[in-house]
Amino acid sequence: MSVNVTTPPAARGGTLWILNHPKYKELLDLKVAEDSEAFTTLVVYLDLLEVRCWTEVNTAASRELGLLYVTGRPAEGKPLTVVLPVSSQASVSHCRIHEIMKHTCVGTEPASVTLAIAESDSTVVYYRLTDGLVTPEPPDCVEDVDNKQWRRRRRRQLR
Repeated sequence: MSVNVTTPPAARGGTLWILNHPKYKELLDLKVAEDSEAFTTLVVYLDLLEVRCWTEVNTAASRELGLLYVTGRPAEGKPLTVVLPVSSQASVSHCRIHEIMKHTCVGTEPASVTLAIAESDSTVVYYRLTDGLVTPEPPDCVEDVDNKQWRRRRRRQLR
């Protein structure tokens, strides 16, 4: 049986274990978003908690924005990250993302949110979005990069 993230199990008439998951019931009781959004949030929550081994993973809701989101730390000592779960069929505008950043990223510079796009087979793809430009992190070992470039140039010259 294929699980469709956009349609919660109850609407499909299935008796999946996820219907009885305490976090799913908690998300439904918030009555902030539709059942399908609660289901997508639960899929992302479980992926972060059990597959990616994040710490301090929690769900949160914004009645003002009418959305559910997840917060957590990718590793010990890392800053708290806001994760916005959306289904792969959902449409999200730049204005909406900016509005979410302003509401959820208070006190973090630069403001950023991780977009978690969930597919019908429960595959989740993560994109980190920031407000403005962010300087990329330097490579782990500059010498290795330089040596690789030197070797490439040397090979081209020898041809």
